[in-house]
Formats: sequence, structure tokens, C-alpha cells
Amino acid sequence: MFKMDTGSQVNVIPKSELLKWEENPAVKKCKTAVLDYSDNRVLILGECYLNCQTKKYGKTYKFLETSLNSCPILGLEACRELGLIQRLNMIYKSPIETPELILKEFADVFTGTGRFKRIIKIKLKENSVPHVAAPRKVPLTIHNEVKEELNNMVEAGIISEVEEPTEWVRNMVVIDSPKKLRICLYPRPLNEAIQRPHYPILIAYALVIKLQGGKVFTILDEKNGFWQLPLEEESSYLTTFCTPWGRYRFLVLWFGLNSAPEEFQKEMVEIYEEDEDINPYFDDIALGSSTVEDRSRLLRRTLLKVRKANLKFNELKTQLSQTSVNYLSHVLSDKGIKPDPKKIRAIEEFATPNCKEDLQRFLGMVTYLAKFTPHLSNLTHNLRQLLKKDSVWIWDTNTESDFELIKQAIMKPPCLKYFDKNKEVTVSVDTSKNGLGDVLLQESQPVAYGSVSLIQIQQCYAQIEKELMAVLYGLEHFNYYTYGRIVTVQTDHKPILGLSKKPYDTISPRLQRILLQLNKYNIQLEYVPGKNLVIADALSRAQSTTDKFDDLLGQEATVRMNLLTKASPTKWQEIAKMTTDDPEMQDVLFLINNDCPEKKENQNSYTTLLALQRRVIFLKRKNYLQRTAISAREYFYWPSLNRDVEEYVSKCKICQKYQRENQKEILINPEIPGRPWQKVACDTFCLKGKEHLLMIEYLSKYGELKPLKSTTAQYVITVMKSIYATHGIPEDFASDGGPPFNSNLMTNFFREWGIKHHVTPPHFPRANGQIERAVQRVKKFSY
Repeated sequence: MFKMDTGSQVNVIPKSELLKWEENPAVKKCKTAVLDYSDNRVLILGECYLNCQTKKYGKTYKFLETSLNSCPILGLEACRELGLIQRLNMIYKSPIETPELILKEFADVFTGTGRFKRIIKIKLKENSVPHVAAPRKVPLTIHNEVKEELNNMVEAGIISEVEEPTEWVRNMVVIDSPKKLRICLYPRPLNEAIQRPHYPILIAYALVIKLQGGKVFTILDEKNGFWQLPLEEESSYLTTFCTPWGRYRFLVLWFGLNSAPEEFQKEMVEIYEEDEDINPYFDDIALGSSTVEDRSRLLRRTLLKVRKANLKFNELKTQLSQTSVNYLSHVLSDKGIKPDPKKIRAIEEFATPNCKEDLQRFLGMVTYLAKFTPHLSNLTHNLRQLLKKDSVWIWDTNTESDFELIKQAIMKPPCLKYFDKNKEVTVSVDTSKNGLGDVLLQESQPVAYGSVSLIQIQQCYAQIEKELMAVLYGLEHFNYYTYGRIVTVQTDHKPILGLSKKPYDTISPRLQRILLQLNKYNIQLEYVPGKNLVIADALSRAQSTTDKFDDLLGQEATVRMNLLTKASPTKWQEIAKMTTDDPEMQDVLFLINNDCPEKKENQNSYTTLLALQRRVIFLKRKNYLQRTAISAREYFYWPSLNRDVEEYVSKCKICQKYQRENQKEILINPEIPGRPWQKVACDTFCLKGKEHLLMIEYLSKYGELKPLKSTTAQYVITVMKSIYATHGIPEDFASDGGPPFNSNLMTNFFREWGIKHHVTPPHFPRANGQIERAVQRVKKFSY
């Protein structure tokens, strides 16, 4: 095989290729000098003559033999004489197909009635009871129109007359729309007896994000989608319905059957499953293309599949080559995703609520925009208080102001970025007193927002527990995007970064359960200061109007319900009698009826334990947790007694006030280094108005004191290098976690020089007593 090189003036063949030549040509010496394209001299071993043939021409040419291991080269003269190259004076470019031309080619796809090849069978539940409905009258004003529509449906093969008896008979429902009459059936009795296929259907937003990267959009709508699915004959008789002109049955799926959407979606997915660029959602198909050429190819590919499946589209509802389209209540464009203006207009025109039901309907409409508006729930906080069971409906000027502010905020929703599965994913989370907030980011741009309210018991959790719950909620809320990939989780709570490295038996059971649930995700925690975590922080303080995160820890959130059962009248009488006989409870009743005194005395003098037939009525002890639990176990038992007592005491304000302080950990003596300057401690401090750096060697306690012109990490590293040049590079370096030792520049310096950096705990200088004592001595002797 030869390579044609029109820039070469000679023909060249390697020695290895010449040895394969069957004629074994004679090689002569050659004095020709050859240079390659880089002006480097090529070693020539000799020259020979080879016969070259094409379909039209043939001739013998001189070839230069080289030692290079490359492809044989045919020069310009040989290529021209053998007719291998031609001069082109004009280039013809085929015109780009326009969508209109493609639609004209596939005109048959937009005419007539389509039919799927597969026949649908309606399966009934076992022991289902047939139902026969009485016929309904048709108003005289539409009598003729209904009859005409029935005749048209018979001619189109949609329905057929029924003569024989059937076990199921439905009522006919006539929908009088402005354009035309529609014939449907009353579906409830049959729907209750149908065994649904439960085919999975993606949420609308999951299909919308598949169109990421699109700049030109096309929307196709199937013509009478359900009517294109034929029914099995036996199943067809289940759809028999009565009219004033006799009985009819549907030959195809009809609107209102509960299994129809799932059967239809299943067929659509099977038709397009091999093409990821075609996204069907029932009878709507969205096509997104980045270029005009891709648009035409994708449209043609789609119509070919539709023609093969014998389906039909509605040409009047087709949207061709639009830069912005309305698809599944979302407005799609090359800039991103926005909500449907009709949804926004409906909220804007919503009348002032007059009752809780009206307010619930309004907040339900607002929830649709939760993923578009990061601050929406903050405005709905006061309105949600009116929906509580124990709240009184009072609509005043404040609630009216919040109602109008919500409408104004909805008028300008942000444009969300399309999710790209090939780009890195970041989830930013944060917590507040009453809720959790999260936002899905790609390239620092929001893809979706989310927030959730905490139930009352979760609001009492420790801060680290709520922060870890926020991480779990953010990952589970965006599970469709986060599962099975590396996800960066941003948080402003630094302690949870090292929580996963601790042994499980050293952390609380609640944190253990959350960490176990996080194991299914591949996450990288990243600390971001709260001032930079603006969006998630706002969402946590503006929770969703409906979501609750009460299934995180199983039944723990409702464990108290076992103790709050309603007592019978007999039990109430016994409780009242024992309360009357108990002197301490009488004191309590007296204080309740006569107001408690401002000065409280003798609060820890006694414990009240009141029991009735081994049921806990009242438990209150102002003492240590362990003694309280022991006393409770002497009289009562239930599975979570210890945990409930611990939770009760932990919430007691007086117990917390008088509890003992946590004991300080015993300091562990550091190991003695094996050589001088193997381990050092370092700190910066101010002496007589100037900054200094002090470095102490652990073995000999020898120190180096250096003045600092600047406390930046770059300058401190320069000073440290000068000390290492004198004494050698240490293996271990101890310092506090403040600047400049916490900078990225310092971290990279330690890593490149092979130095282990040990950071002492904050607010605990004793952990690095070597350098702290040395600093005190330097200051003492300097004054």
C-alpha cells in the first residue's frame, strides 16, 4: 500500500517493503540527497525501478531505497501520470434538509389513524364483580351532534356496535368542548376491577433535563394517542357502553382507563428505546438539537421509526425548529429551563383566600415553583402557620402583605441550568432551626433547589446531627442525579468533615444510622464558610410548604406516641382520685390555680413518680441521668426507657444548669525524637509591636527566634527554609490551626517537603505546651 504525497518530488520505498517485492528488483547506488519536511537529511541506500499499475494507466518509476520503517511514498509526478489526483475547479454542497421538506416527505405520518402492532389485553383482578350501569339521557340540544360523532367513530374503527349480552356495561359521558364533542365512559367501577401493569413512568423534569445542550427544539404530538392502541376482542367487550341508539364497545384504548397511560408509555418506550435522543412522554415527543444539521437528521430518524410502527402525528400541534418551546409545563431554550407562564399567571390571578382550603390550594400551586425559587418558602412561613390544626383563621394586613409578596416573587423566577451527566455535581446543604436546605449545582450554576421542614422532635437534635441530616437529605432529594457518581457536598459545619473517620462505637447511635445511610453515596465533603453558602442557607430558613423529613430515622420520631394514648373515662376517674390523694400534686394544682411565685425555691428537693397499673403517668426528676434511669427501672419498664429518660433529662433546663462540667482529657506525653530537629514546634507572636516566629526543637529544647516583616504564608515559608538550611528538615511539625499555618500554600509546602503537620486542638494551648511555654519565656526576658 502506497501513500500519495503531492509534496514529494521523488518516490521512496523502505528496505523492508522492497524485500517483499516478488520480482526482486536490482538496487544500484545512488548519490541523490533527500531532505524530509523538517529539512533533515534522509539516508538513501540505493535506487531501483518498479512497475506501477492502475486500472487505466501503467508505468515504471524510479524509487529511492531507505532504511526508514514507514509506508512507501508515491511522489507528485507519478500520482499525476497514473491519474490518481485531479484538479477540482468547483465544489458542490448538498443543500441542508429543512423540516418542512422532511414533513412533506413523511406526509403519510400526519394523515389517517394509526395502529400499534401489539394488541392490549385488560386484566381483571380475581373475584371482581361485573357492573352494569343504567343508561343516561342525552340533552336534546346536542342529540344530533352526539349521534354524528358516534357514526364517525364507527367509520374510523374506534368503536363498534354490540348485539350480544355483556357482563360489563358503562355509562356514556359526553364532553362538550369548544372545538368538538368527545365521547368517553364513566370509568370508576371498571377501574377498580382492573389489575394495572404498574409500568414505571419518569417524572416530567427527568425528561426535560435530557434535552440539555439543545438549541433548536421540535415537539411532536401523537394524534389521538390512546386510540392507536388496539384492544383484544375479549377486553373490548369490557368497555361496552350504552347510548340512546344502542350499545357500543371500544376497539381501542379509551381516555379514562387507569391502565391506559402505562400501556401507552410502555409501547412508546419500546419503539424509541434504542435512540437516547428521542424522549417520549405519553403522546408528546421532544427533540433537542445543537445544530441545524442534527435537527434534520434527528427529525428524519424519528419519523422513520414512527412510519415503521404505523403511528400518526397531529400536524396542527407540531412545533418545528423552535428556539423556545413549552414542554411538560416547562419553557425550554438554549439558556435553560423556566416555568410555564400559564402557571405563573394562574398564581398571579389567584383571589385572596377566604378559608384554609383556599390557602392550601394556593400553597399547592406555589409548590410547583419550589425548584425555581430559592427564597419562596421564607415568604410562605407565616401563611403556613394558619394551616395548623390548633390555629384560628385570621387574615389580617400582615398575611395579605405576605400573600402579595409571594405573587411578586413568582413573577420573576430564575432560569435553571440543564443537568449534564458528563459534568461534576455539587450539592450545597445547610440547616436552620426549623428546616434543611439544599441546591444542586453544576459549574457553580443552580440546576434545582430544595428545602424541607423539620418536625418538632428533630428541631431539638444537636447541631452536628442536623448538619449530617442535611447532607443525607440533599443526596436523597437529588438521588436521581447523585447516585452512582462522585458528588461534592458543601457544608459550613466543619466538624462533620472528620466524623466519618471516627470509629462507629465512639459516636452517637443517631449519627451512626445517618452515616450508614450515607455509605451508598460516593461523596467528598467540602467545607465552605457560611458567608459563602448563601443559597443553601436561605433555603434551610425557607422550608418547603409540604415536605417533611420524618422518615429519616425510622420510628424514632414517633416513639412518644406509645405513651400518649387516650385514657378511658374510668381511667380518668382513677387518675383524678390519685391526684387528689397525693399531697405533692395538690401543691402543683394550688400553684396552677393561684399563679406560680416569681421566686422559685427548693427545686431539687424531691422526685415525683406517679404510677397507675404499671403505666407511666408523670415522670420528673431533677437529678443526674444515671440515678434517674435507675429509679425509673425500679418501677417501670418499656423497650426504650433508657433512651426516653436520657432525652427527657437532656431537655431539662435546670438539669443542664447544674450538671457537672465535662472532664478534661488527660494529656498524652509525646514520644521523644531520636535525633535533633526531627520534631519541632512553631508559633508566631507579637513582641514590642513587631511580629516574630519562634521554632523549638523537641529533643534539646533549642530554639530559633526570627523577626517577621510580614505574616503571610509566603514570607513565613521563606523564614522557615532559612532555619531548615541551618539545622536540617524536620519530620514532624506542630503548630496551632490559625494563620498562616492553615493556608493552602503552607499545606502544599509541607506535602512537597515531606513534613507531617500536626495541628493542636483549638482553645487548648496545653496540647502544644512546648512552644507556648517558650513564647512566655521569650516575652518575659525581653521586657
